[in-house]
Formats: sequence, structure tokens, C-alpha cells
Amino acid sequence: MPEQYREAFEQERAALLARVEEVRAALRAGDRGRLLGGLAAAGGLDEALVEEAFAKDRFLGNELFGDASRYGGPAQAPSPYAAMVRPYAQEVLWRLSAAALRDDELPQFRPHGLRFALRGLDWAGEAATGERFGAAALTPDELAAYVAHLDGQPEEVRQRAFRLRRAAGDAYACKEGHLLNAFRRGRCPS
Repeated sequence: MPEQYREAFEQERAALLARVEEVRAALRAGDRGRLLGGLAAAGGLDEALVEEAFAKDRFLGNELFGDASRYGGPAQAPSPYAAMVRPYAQEVLWRLSAAALRDDELPQFRPHGLRFALRGLDWAGEAATGERFGAAALTPDELAAYVAHLDGQPEEVRQRAFRLRRAAGDAYACKEGHLLNAFRRGRCPS
């Protein structure tokens, strides 16, 4: 790099590093949801910052996603930044849960996606984590894939799946035929 640009580069780099430290200090101090949302909107969010925020407040999901009333606080409207922050938060939750941490050490929010529902179905660790993952929010296509996964599974697996999806609020599909295929070798559990 030519010397004439090196000084400007170093100044910019130092300013950026100082800003990163300001952001980390703000994360430690409070208003994490709004700060994460602002960083996401500006393209400056990363998984490490989200993990640090959840390490300071594992119930941050209440503020961000508004769907965590079951896990530590009243439900509220999701943050306008929820959709931008959720992919990072989910990756943090996925990675931390692979280490089989206790549920009270994991970020507390309702995950979205088939991979969480399937992990919940097979979860051998703490029951609270398996129940939360098993009740992950699913799109109609993901629910169909979940049902396809259950076809041919042993009765106890299918019954566990039904109980987990009851908590998710979509076990009604059993009565409407969507989950019926998964339970066709027996009646739907009540």
C-alpha cells in the first residue's frame, strides 16, 4: 500500500475499531434489541455480537421477537428489526444447543424452522430444550416435510411429535389430514 494511503487507512481502521468497542459497551449496558436492530439495518451485525447480547440477557428474545412469553416474560409486539436479527440469533441458538448446554444457559426464544423441530423430536438432553425446539414455528412446507419425516417412524416417536406440535399450535392438522399420515397406523393421540 502506498504510504500516502496508509495513514488514512490506519485512521479509518482505528475509528472503526473504536466504534465496535462503543457498540459492545452499549450491548453490555442495556437496550440490546434496538441496538442489534440498528446494526442489522446498517449491515453491521454479526453472530458474535448477537451471542454476546444473549449472553448478557438470555430473554432478549422477548424484546426482539415478541413470542417468548412462555420463556420468561409477557408477550409483546416483535421489534421492527426481528426479521433481520432472527437469522443470527437462530445460528447462535443452533450452535450453542449442539454443545448440549442446559436450557437456562441458552437464548430463550421460539426458534423457527424444520431443523429445530427435528432436533426437538430427537432431543435427548434437558426436556425444556426439546419441547421448545419441537414447537419451533414451521411454514406449511416445513410442516409437510415434518410429517413426511414421521411416516414410518415408531409409534412413540409419532406420539412425541404430536405432543410437541400441540405446543406449537398446529397439531390440529392431525384432524384435518395433514398429520394423519404420520399416525395412520394408529389413532391420533388425544
